[in-house]
Order: sequence, then structure tokens, then C-alpha cells
Amino acid sequence: MTHLPPGADFDPVPTKPRHDGWTPERQIGFIEALAESGCVVEACRSVGMSPGSAYALRRRVDAQSFRIAWDCALDFA
Repeated sequence: MTHLPPGADFDPVPTKPRHDGWTPERQIGFIEALAESGCVVEACRSVGMSPGSAYALRRRVDAQSFRIAWDCALDFA
């Protein structure tokens, strides 16, 4: 069960399967950690990803739902 803040339910960005990539589980974990800490660097650290890769994922054209969840998580924090 996830603990996303209100309004932060989202459809994970479809990515190529990679053991070190932004899996749906990592995306959810990132949003949860971001809602808790309010810090992108800490949220990335908690899921083992870099802030640069998080911002790159956020900028993707197909990441609108992820961007909205990110903004909601920061508002919640």
C-alpha cells in the first residue's frame, strides 16, 4: 500500500525496463519520499536515483501525471 498525499495519485511514466531505471515502484517511492521530506535530493537518495535523472523524467512529454504528483507532494511537504 502506498502513502501518497491527497491529489498525488498518478500514472507512472512508462520507461524501458532497466534494473537501475525509474521503475514504477521507484517513481511511487520518490513521490512518497518527496511528500515526506520536501527535498528532491533526499527523495532521490531514498530510491537510489540521481536528482538529474528525476528532473529529466519530469521534463518528459509523457510525464504530466508525474509532474502533477511531484507538485502535490511538494505542497503537502
